[in-house]
Amino acid sequence: MSKQSKDYLDEEELSKLEFQYESAMEILNTHLEVLISNFEMQKGGIKSVEHFNKRLKKLDSAINKLKKKNISVDVYQLEQNLGDMVGIRLVCPFIDDVYDMVNLIKSSDLIQVYEEKDYIKSPKKSGYQSYHILVKIPVAVGDEIKMVKGEIQVRTLAMDAWAAMEHKIRYKPANSKALIPRQKEMLTICARAFQLIEDYMRNLLPKGKAFEKEEKKELESLKYFFPEEDLKQFEFEYESALKILKTHLGVRINNHNLSNGTKSVEHLNTRFKKMSSISRKLGEKNIEMNLENIRNNVSDVAAIRLVCPFINDVYDMVELIKSSDLIEVYEERDYIANPKESGYRSYHLLAYVPVPVDDDIKMVKTEIQIRTLAMDAWAAMEDRIMYNQNRVLTDEQKMMLKICANTFQEVEEYMSNLLNPNSKYISSALDEYFAPVGPQPSDEKKHTKK
Repeated sequence: MSKQSKDYLDEEELSKLEFQYESAMEILNTHLEVLISNFEMQKGGIKSVEHFNKRLKKLDSAINKLKKKNISVDVYQLEQNLGDMVGIRLVCPFIDDVYDMVNLIKSSDLIQVYEEKDYIKSPKKSGYQSYHILVKIPVAVGDEIKMVKGEIQVRTLAMDAWAAMEHKIRYKPANSKALIPRQKEMLTICARAFQLIEDYMRNLLPKGKAFEKEEKKELESLKYFFPEEDLKQFEFEYESALKILKTHLGVRINNHNLSNGTKSVEHLNTRFKKMSSISRKLGEKNIEMNLENIRNNVSDVAAIRLVCPFINDVYDMVELIKSSDLIEVYEERDYIANPKESGYRSYHLLAYVPVPVDDDIKMVKTEIQIRTLAMDAWAAMEDRIMYNQNRVLTDEQKMMLKICANTFQEVEEYMSNLLNPNSKYISSALDEYFAPVGPQPSDEKKHTKK
């Protein structure tokens, strides 16, 4: 509890508020996870939500918000005037998924929707798009049920990429001054470009009934392929490596952010490779399926992905990881400088993580993927398009995917120029296609490319 909170609320009030908001967050988070998991199961395992972020607003921020509105600071005013103390963001591959999630949330018999704001059909002037749902969550506080206010934001990967990049541009320490009209126009142009890329990729989704993978059944049968104790040992090693790696990177990234006063990683995901995928990978190499061969020949059983706002952040993270005295990087694959034929871009580091096993230290192989928001958006949408791994794209469809990847890169580079406070004279081919029609602001002179 901070000094400012104690200036306005007594200890008992603060404890009750913290309890009800933390409980509301837990209830809402769990409820949405169950709803979404069940929905995705019914759709044959297709992911409708790519990632899921939650945020509990600090009481100091809430108090400052009330003060700016000249509203008296007390428990009643906090509860009545702030609908986003509890916040959850769902990021979906495509716009159809967004409206599926909106309808799913509205059909819930636990939470109560009391207001909706559709910034997708009616974007903000800046270009911001998202669907906001204001809800009330039932929380037992003493002998009563309190309806605690919360906010759910639902948006696509492309919308989320633009929003996170725009936030970093506006709040980067070097950008102490407000953006001028030309810079605001550049942001709007990028928002429109992102929307067009998403529309193109959406047209590449397979038509008809979703293909249902058989991985779950295959995985269950493979459990009997190895002795139970050996399999437990194997899983322990890799799960421990993931925990150690996630904790270690989390500390280093937080320290880096504090030192630089800016956010270098938007989100961090971990993944344990399914046995069915491991079996397929070894089969492609004509290698016998056993645990020792997996340890020696599969480098991404345990993997972690860092998603950064801009490309400079990616290379900062690469250097940060390589300078670690805990993990040992043994191979690098730069698919940013050298994209795959499909258009895929990312930076991969293969690293050993030390895991204590009995009285020994085992060096367990892991993979770290580092990419920008734009790269991640393209990769996740492409994965959804190729959900049926047996799907064969036409040459035209492959070309369209590559064009979308290249356009994502162009928009990302254009937005990265806005990190420079002197970006008002920078121009791009994007201006020709997405610039607003009509008279330009008075400070807009001839733009020359730098």
